[in-house]
Amino acid sequence: MSKKPALIIGVLCIIAGVIGVVIQIFGDSGHGPEMGHMQTEGKDLVQWQTPETFAKMSGTPIKPVLYDFSAVWCGPCKRLANDVFGDAEAAAFINNNFTPVQVMEPNGEAPKPIKDMQNKFGITGFPTLIVQGKSKDQMRSIVGYPGKYATIDFLKQSLTEVQQ
Repeated sequence: MSKKPALIIGVLCIIAGVIGVVIQIFGDSGHGPEMGHMQTEGKDLVQWQTPETFAKMSGTPIKPVLYDFSAVWCGPCKRLANDVFGDAEAAAFINNNFTPVQVMEPNGEAPKPIKDMQNKFGITGFPTLIVQGKSKDQMRSIVGYPGKYATIDFLKQSLTEVQQ
């Protein structure tokens, strides 16, 4: 009996395992399509405030604040923007339930106001999403991009927790 079929099957199993690991690391969490079937490629649909415009708003925001700490050069930030912020349903959820503030680090050295915000919130990596309620104690964060559905789950859970 030839060993070629067993070798081919072994190689295919290894390839399938590698593909599974890649999907787990870079793909979605697999929680299903509860949100996000309408994708607008490359277009951010979230109505972001800049830190400057947010600072000029009077009083405490009515809705929890969603801070998106990103960088122009960051690959996972671009995937987050495309997969979540470019999805019509996910963007509508964010726009309806949060005051979204995007803190974007440009290429090169970040300006002092951006560095100050990064230091204030203890930003250690990009992307970082922070949901803050009316109290500074009501804050949740996620560092990195775990995939579309895991990010949406984080936003839903954070909204529930900071509104309590």
